[in-house]
Amino acid sequence: MGAFGTSNEPKGITSMNAVTTRYDLVAMHEMIDAAVLGHNIKTARRAAGLTQADVVGGDVSAAYLSRIESGERRPEFNLLERIAARLGVSTEQLLTGLDSERGAIAVRLAEVPYLLRTGELASAQQTLGAAGALLVGTGDTAVQGEVTFLQAATRLADGDVDGAIDELHAIVDAPANDPLAAWCTAAAPLLVDALLRAGRLGAAVETGEAALARLEAVGLAAAPEARMLATRLARVHLARRDYGAATTVARRAMPAASKRDLAVAYRDAAAKVLASGETHLAATYARSAAEVEAEATRARVRAEHLAVVGELLLVDEKAVPGFSAQETLATVLQTLIETEAMPARVEAVRALLARAAVAAGDDDAALEVLEGASHDALVDDVVRASCLVVRGEIDQRAGRLEAAVLNFDAAATALGDPDQVPVDERGAAAQVWYGLGALHDDRDDGDRARIAYRAAASLTARP
Repeated sequence: MGAFGTSNEPKGITSMNAVTTRYDLVAMHEMIDAAVLGHNIKTARRAAGLTQADVVGGDVSAAYLSRIESGERRPEFNLLERIAARLGVSTEQLLTGLDSERGAIAVRLAEVPYLLRTGELASAQQTLGAAGALLVGTGDTAVQGEVTFLQAATRLADGDVDGAIDELHAIVDAPANDPLAAWCTAAAPLLVDALLRAGRLGAAVETGEAALARLEAVGLAAAPEARMLATRLARVHLARRDYGAATTVARRAMPAASKRDLAVAYRDAAAKVLASGETHLAATYARSAAEVEAEATRARVRAEHLAVVGELLLVDEKAVPGFSAQETLATVLQTLIETEAMPARVEAVRALLARAAVAAGDDDAALEVLEGASHDALVDDVVRASCLVVRGEIDQRAGRLEAAVLNFDAAATALGDPDQVPVDERGAAAQVWYGLGALHDDRDDGDRARIAYRAAASLTARP
């Protein structure tokens, strides 16, 4: 199959060589994930060798640009245009991460794996041909490895196993200074598959073991590429009826690392291969690190949105139809833990989840949530007080009034003098004092109840 040479434009592909209007760019700006945009800006700034202060030019603070780059803030479109001008790139490049010519190629190449997965082989061939024609026009060799890899995948889908093996070997065996070397990690599992299909089991084992050992040597034993390779290699051993070897290699498919650990592993691997002169592979690992970090940031941004939904549901369980506070906040907590968000933020959401469980009458779940708390991270007075209030409410429901009073007293102490409570913490503080007053009422301790109620009233009456 000739991957290049067809002039037919694949259906559904819109050329990016067409002029992009400002209206189009504004629409893209509204739709793009803030974390992706921030990553693109940071990448362009580093490529230009500029500091954050250089880029803002007095429009905003460098600290604000830092929040933009981390995905916490989305710049206004006019500000984005000024940032692009100072970086010496187009606004479109910041929104897409690509210039228009590279974007046209990237759109087509990104479509090929999807078309192969869905069995649309003819469309995949046409799309790859269109990308090849554009590549010839630009003279850009940087993406040649990706094109060769996709050519091999398309050949394999078309039954041309020998042709696929030849192209995959060209990638895997490429010298360090060849752009094809950037794709050797991705090509190795596919080459193992192709050799298995060709019945060349010995070559498949040799190729798989060498590639897996290489990943392990640079600290990527827990990376997705290593897990995929170990799985493919285990299949080859099964085909050889070597069940012991299959079991051994399957065990090398280590559990997935956390996002942060994986990003660190990719960066370390990039440094190691760069030190040995493998610049193209180093760039691949560096991009993988950036992609993992961006993915973690996007997940945290989505989690924070859900956290707001969860807090609304704590106030009004019908505020967002189809959602429950407990399930929503459980999802948020899990995401924040997996992406290794700031411990204080994790514990703040944990406190909200415990309160949601108590509100749902699930005291056991609330206690289980609180048991997982990192006490070192409970540095925020409101978060610590909220956890103590939840424990107090559980004790109160169970008839353990003395224990409940101790927890509420501790919560009040954590919040401090009612006259010194910050404005944004007064609602939480008033809730604690009201709860403490109700407990003293239950114990027939009128004097202490009145003190607690006065403190609560002073907090709610203050503007």
